[in-house]
Amino acid sequence: MFSSKEIRTALLFTSLCVVSLAIHPLNASAAAQPVFEDNFDGTSLNTAAWQPIGPSRFNFNSEEQCYVPEANSVSGGNLVITSNLADSTCRNGNLHYTAGMIQWRSYNFTYGTVEFRAKMPGGQGPWPAIWLLGADCQATNPTDSSGACHWPTAGSNEMDMLENLLGDSTKAYQTVFFSTSGYVNCTPIISDMSQNWHDFTFTWTPSSLTWTIDGVPTCTQTQPELIPSKPVFLIMNTAIGGNAGGFVDNSIFPRTMLVDHVKVTPSGAGNPAPRLFSVSPSSAVVGASSFTLTVNGANFVDSSVVRFNGQVRVTTYISDSQLSIPVTADDLNAASNNSVLVVNGGPGGGISAPQMLRVAEPTANPTTRFFSDTVHNYPNPFRLGGGSTKFVVLTDEAGTVDLQVYDAGGQFVTSMSRSISGAGRTEVFWDGHNSRGEMVSPGLYMVRIHGQGAHDETQFRRVVAVK
Repeated sequence: MFSSKEIRTALLFTSLCVVSLAIHPLNASAAAQPVFEDNFDGTSLNTAAWQPIGPSRFNFNSEEQCYVPEANSVSGGNLVITSNLADSTCRNGNLHYTAGMIQWRSYNFTYGTVEFRAKMPGGQGPWPAIWLLGADCQATNPTDSSGACHWPTAGSNEMDMLENLLGDSTKAYQTVFFSTSGYVNCTPIISDMSQNWHDFTFTWTPSSLTWTIDGVPTCTQTQPELIPSKPVFLIMNTAIGGNAGGFVDNSIFPRTMLVDHVKVTPSGAGNPAPRLFSVSPSSAVVGASSFTLTVNGANFVDSSVVRFNGQVRVTTYISDSQLSIPVTADDLNAASNNSVLVVNGGPGGGISAPQMLRVAEPTANPTTRFFSDTVHNYPNPFRLGGGSTKFVVLTDEAGTVDLQVYDAGGQFVTSMSRSISGAGRTEVFWDGHNSRGEMVSPGLYMVRIHGQGAHDETQFRRVVAVK
């Protein structure tokens, strides 16, 4: 995708396939079973699983269509998304084309393989796409509003499994975005997708993204900054014209995109989600010699890797509760806060919550710090559905305090921030809601408390939420 607002609101490039729908909880014991499957065997779209979009006009990329729900149908064992030449008034815009877009209504997933069989509309002007967008955008995409969606940051990431651009239905665009203007993609050439059915798969693990067409690998991305770690949902649509549809030939309409089936399977059982408790040492001084950093936690496996500031480091497996990595002199040449994460690859697996290695300038008063005492919270455990836990923050100086909440699997839940005018006491409350305003499930959560002023310091607290 090309436009930040378009991708951010998840509107432009996606079309999906639906058949007989089955949704199963995503868990290790169901490794061989699909967690989502629709074969579009019925006579109408399953609106319990899919949300048709519209009537809506998305005001970006100079697109010329109005998305209308009636453009999405099921017939002959296929999802049918129809684009047509038809005048419409959509959000106060006079448009000359109608088209379809659907998305998962509530289902989303983290890591797995998406399989679909599809046939593209072809012709000059249609811009079809089948793609994944971060779940922070799932509630706001149907209304073209921002809300918690901040494309393409964590939780609002975009991965395009298939697009056809500028009337070329022989080139499959396979793209992942890492900033509002940055993306990488592959563009394999295959037989005309408007004349031939093709089978597509997209596999997402904690360490790689892989696309295949008709069983042949066509694209692989392994750069850590490109690989999301938060849930995503599926969108399928056909835009008309605009920056990537190009000139529209009115003589071609109507046009249809067909999807025979969509299936999602998890990465598989096997590796557990890693848990990271601490790093040792947790601090160092600028100019120190290189050393070995010990990483302490649980659920480590011999294929676990440690990411240091987002980059994979050579990792030594010691036990299921301990790993180690080298920290070089180059890492210690300036004051910095260095994020340490553990990644367990598939099948199963996941990414831990972070710990920090703090590198500070030598000082005659090494006890000077941002926090004047350990941050405490109470009650702990706290009760969901009316209760909250209070974090008491005592500081020595003015600055800001940011609290980030992660679940036991290392997935981001929510964040809170406070400005502090000077030394003293600040209270921050968490009532158990995530960044989308939804109540979290009971369980263990890790809270990262980062204070920044004249000094920079991070603490962590474990919080238990109960019913």
